[in-house]
Parts: sequence; C-alpha cells; structure tokens
Amino acid sequence: MEILFVIFLVLFSSFIVTKLLQKINLPKVLGPILTGILFTIFNFTFSSDINLTLSSLSEIGAMLILFYIGLELNLKNLKRLFCKF
Repeated sequence: MEILFVIFLVLFSSFIVTKLLQKINLPKVLGPILTGILFTIFNFTFSSDINLTLSSLSEIGAMLILFYIGLELNLKNLKRLFCKF
C-alpha cells in the first residue's frame, strides 16, 4: 500500500509541476524531469522496495521519452541533413 502512495505522490507532483511549467510557456517534458530533480535534491528516502520500484519506473520513463523523441523526428529533414555531407 505504501508503494501505491509513493507512486501517486510522484505522479501528482509531476502533474502539478507540468501544469505550472505550461503556464509559463515551457515544454511539458520538463515537468517529470524537474520533479525527479526535486525529489533527489530534498533527499526523500523510502524503503528499499519503493526505491527499487521508483528506479524501475524512472528507467521506463527515460525509454518512453526517447521513444517520443524518435516519433517527433522528421526523417525527410534528417535525410536532407546527412545528404549535405
């Protein structure tokens, strides 16, 4: 039950930070990144099971961000850049 509370806390704070960043016209992707930085700076310590779960979720999140960046690439522009060389 504690794991669900911590995951909810992280996701809710990430949502709040994302909404605040949107108000000042910054990219949405910075919300989860800044939330992770804030949780690291303030050194929130959880039990080892929760740390393992959060570590796994952070790795999945990093992979999803890279996948999203890959979807945003325009292959025609990329091909045009490499053909110049």
